[in-house]
Amino acid sequence: KEPTTYRDPIRYSLERAEILAMEESDTLYRGKGCAQCHNTGFMGRVGVMEMLRLDEKVREAVSQGVGGKALFDLAVQEHAITTFRQYGAFLLRKGLTVPSEILRLFGTD
Repeated sequence: KEPTTYRDPIRYSLERAEILAMEESDTLYRGKGCAQCHNTGFMGRVGVMEMLRLDEKVREAVSQGVGGKALFDLAVQEHAITTFRQYGAFLLRKGLTVPSEILRLFGTD
């Protein structure tokens, strides 16, 4: 990988998809390519997932049968969840994926 500056339309799309604000995306990464990856800049896969930590309040809500949006909203309020978009932003910052892949998953219409 190598640091690169993406054009404003890509950065705007990341902001519009609620992945990264424009000021957070001025320098990201792109695949450089090598013999091992056949000059594609990609090798292997990285899953994009959501993680819910069962803290006391979230555990109590689950035991009371709270589900769906109410449970999600509680998890966000309690900082007990890492959302798909937050994890996508993390992967971009670390250079483990590129904007086109994240926008393919979460892009706006």
